[in-house]
Amino acid sequence: MADELHVDISKLAKDYFDSLLDAEQKRLADRKHPVLNWSNMIVTFGPTRYTKKKMEPNEDVNILFSANFENTSMKAKKFMLKTERESLSINEIAMTKTYTYSGDIELNIEVPEELAKVNATFNSELKTEKGKRIMYEERLMWGVDTNIVVQPGFTVRAELAVKEASFNGEFEMNVTFDGEIFISYVHKKDKEVLETFHECVTKIFTPCSGFTIDSNGKPMLTVKGHCKSRFGIEQIINLTEFMTPLFQAFDD
Repeated sequence: MADELHVDISKLAKDYFDSLLDAEQKRLADRKHPVLNWSNMIVTFGPTRYTKKKMEPNEDVNILFSANFENTSMKAKKFMLKTERESLSINEIAMTKTYTYSGDIELNIEVPEELAKVNATFNSELKTEKGKRIMYEERLMWGVDTNIVVQPGFTVRAELAVKEASFNGEFEMNVTFDGEIFISYVHKKDKEVLETFHECVTKIFTPCSGFTIDSNGKPMLTVKGHCKSRFGIEQIINLTEFMTPLFQAFDD
């Protein structure tokens, strides 16, 4: 995509501080391995906004459990149907515009209302931790606890199935930065600290590197991405009654 942008804020900080070194410091310092300290930088996440979203049911159902209950007696018989099964929700997030810490991402993306309404057990956040694309699974529990009455000479096949749906969406989120970044350079030979610098993020994260400035004068980046999910929305209990073959032979 034409607007794809991945800002490595570690590189921005290293390049900025490297430009502050004088000739002697550049000669003595291990410039390839400076130590960055982010503990004084504050990152604030705005709400997740979905600019496009589409959810539709899948045609097929996912059968989680099946069993036959056969009554070979001469009277109606009651069976207990009790089971718990789990289905997998598959989620994929692909970032098209974001920031990284030397390749890593830490974002919590809110699930759209549509997903939360159809399944209360669905996690309220989709997380990205490493890389610009991540796929992960979430387990959803389903269960049934009931009695089945089977007539004499018949068999009942019981199935626990789950209807599934797919969601596709595009989202964006404003991420605001505040505070300071610290960096330390060590001597190439003895590895002792040679120099430590610190600077406000407003001097490092500038419009030239993809940031905008918010109404409070803080650098802000609007991250963007795609979200795809496949998940269960409703359980179904299917009961199919048929004459047991042995009794059917007698009946014939």
